[in-house]
Amino acid sequence: MQLLWGGTDEGKEAAARAFWNLSTYNQYNKVAIAKAGAIPALVHLLCFGRPAGKEAAAGALRSLAVNDDNEMEIVRAGAIPALVGLVSNGSDNGREIALGALHNLARCCFNGGEHLWCAQWPAQYNKRTLSPQQDGLAQ
Repeated sequence: MQLLWGGTDEGKEAAARAFWNLSTYNQYNKVAIAKAGAIPALVHLLCFGRPAGKEAAAGALRSLAVNDDNEMEIVRAGAIPALVGLVSNGSDNGREIALGALHNLARCCFNGGEHLWCAQWPAQYNKRTLSPQQDGLAQ
């Protein structure tokens, strides 16, 4: 955790990739990583990191989101606008990873979390298509 919050850019990326690897297909690790406080740190890296760090953070969040408690914590931590930003402005790989994370978080919208989803969704994006709205009109 210290590396994720206060390490070098390369160290933060490596920590995020380690959490991504540890949480993939392992529910116990998903819970343990979240309990250790990694979700806010990963969202911070997603918002303010270098491109490779953002991709690694999005991958870790994508994996961690396959857990009901984690998905709510990820949404509450403010990941949705940053993931949408990565979809809009990231590399092809970054877009794919961010879309996967948003896909995994979409259950939150339909499992009683609509108010969280809507409150954090950037107004300029259509919630159903992840595309910019045309002329400010909802699609």
